[in-house]
Amino acid sequence: MVDVGKREFIVSRRQFWEETENLLRRIRRHGMKSLNEEELLRLGTLYRQAAADLAKARAAEPFGDVTLYLNRLVANTHSVIYVNKSRPWENFLRFISADFPSLIRSQSKIVLFSALVFILSSTLGYHWMNTDPDWMGRFVPMISQVIEQMAGKLESGPALLASGNISKESMPEVSSLIMVNNIRISAFAFASGITFGLGTAYLLITNGVMLGGVAYLYLARPVEYGIYFMAGILPHGVIELTAIVFSAAAGFILAGALIMPGSLRRVDALKYHSRSAIRIMYGVVIMLIIAALIEGFITPIKVDGNQQIVDYLKIGFSVVLGFLMIVYFSLAGRGRYSV
Repeated sequence: MVDVGKREFIVSRRQFWEETENLLRRIRRHGMKSLNEEELLRLGTLYRQAAADLAKARAAEPFGDVTLYLNRLVANTHSVIYVNKSRPWENFLRFISADFPSLIRSQSKIVLFSALVFILSSTLGYHWMNTDPDWMGRFVPMISQVIEQMAGKLESGPALLASGNISKESMPEVSSLIMVNNIRISAFAFASGITFGLGTAYLLITNGVMLGGVAYLYLARPVEYGIYFMAGILPHGVIELTAIVFSAAAGFILAGALIMPGSLRRVDALKYHSRSAIRIMYGVVIMLIIAALIEGFITPIKVDGNQQIVDYLKIGFSVVLGFLMIVYFSLAGRGRYSV
């Protein structure tokens, strides 16, 4: 499609696309056994050709009707050739080991945008608490009330953070509650993309401001407060906050389809882009489950008389976890085609 016009490209490739459609139709009606060995091999060849055609179409017309059609054709063929042959557990492992990190890299610009909004919001919350706490109250009264309550408790020493009072007996229940709450927040950030991204941006900014404001309460005090804060937030926060950024990115993908639909109708652009956004949310749910387990079982660990050592170990755990996440999202799944 890069070297020839759109019409010529369609004419030259249409017979192969129709052949693929016919084979898929037979499989849907009569199953894989309806194809002989030669036809199965032919389907594999047609799939690779369609994937190559899709790459050309994306390069020439990312949001065009031909690209949309080929994306569906390749996805349907892929599901027949690979997904139906494998077990659900194998599909899950493939998603975790390759598809999810590859998808995040393919949406790196929108993920970076979400991360910058969150970081700037956190910085703003920290700055407001440092220079003008009253302005924080006018901007987000509910968050300001939470921060004021925490500030009162800090006068007598480092107050226990959200996970600090969890007993061993209640850890599983609390972990479940945390998981459900975080999934709810992330789902809202994703679904709010339908408001042209305004709801997603609001949720991302308010959560960032609150994190920055709470961070100031601890980091502006003696060093033991800062250590306690990092040990109480980072073990689960490394994954949890990243997941929130990803869910907001998924929401912004929906918003982008509505704001800039290209040559497609808005509803078609939304359908086209929602597939990637929904797959990101699959990964977000998995991340939040892991974060909830850490927040319920690791973050609350207390050892009488040696808590400072335990806190340093928690911070070290967070650093290692953050490094592994960087490696995972940077390298996992490279060199594999994902639809």
